[in-house]
Amino acid sequence: MRAHLVKAALLLGVGFCAGAAGAQDPAATDPAALGLSGGGPSPEVRYSSQVVPVGTPVRLMFLSEMTSRKAITGQRFKMRVDEPVYINGSPVIPVGASAWGEITTVDTNGSVGRGGRLAMRILYLDLAQGRLPLKGELNRKGGGNGAGVAMAVVGFGLLGLLTAGDSARFKGGDIITVYVDNAIAAPVSAIAAAPTDAASTGEQPASVEAPKAGVPVGGEPVAIKAPGGEAGKAEVPVS
Repeated sequence: MRAHLVKAALLLGVGFCAGAAGAQDPAATDPAALGLSGGGPSPEVRYSSQVVPVGTPVRLMFLSEMTSRKAITGQRFKMRVDEPVYINGSPVIPVGASAWGEITTVDTNGSVGRGGRLAMRILYLDLAQGRLPLKGELNRKGGGNGAGVAMAVVGFGLLGLLTAGDSARFKGGDIITVYVDNAIAAPVSAIAAAPTDAASTGEQPASVEAPKAGVPVGGEPVAIKAPGGEAGKAEVPVS
């Protein structure tokens, strides 16, 4: 009987020791042993920038028709970017971005055949990171019910459109070209490769160059934030 008790006690002691050794085994909690990535240093984020220069052309489209019969001085109206703008191969202004203009002068048709007059200016692009001021000069003549269209410049960057005996009008879908008013830097971020286990292998890690200015990183449009300042003015055509 005593021999059985001694044998049972020995078996319990051996099992307890084996369990304690397993609980203290570093391999049981080592992320590398479990196939998990360790908590190494965070990737380094470096920044470059490219300049969107003054005079960069931007194509805008009217979204609805406006005429001198209905327009009101001071009225704001919305337009959209008709095609993306690229600088050194990198997209900096996406298609569909909103632009805003303002009616500056409205003259309705005269009683003796004098044509109406509608003058406006383009203010800015409304981008994700802020407003980008615009300006522009555009001269174009077009027919208006057989009477023709005359144009008169009133001040810098402001274009008055006149028709003989008819309303001045801008049709929805008309395309105009305006220009960037301020040179701005568009930030481009790049994540450098995380350091490898060079200490354990004895190898020197490869150096990572910061991206050069003007070189695109990724396929998403670059967000731009315009500096403060008075919005530029643009001349607008009629057809």
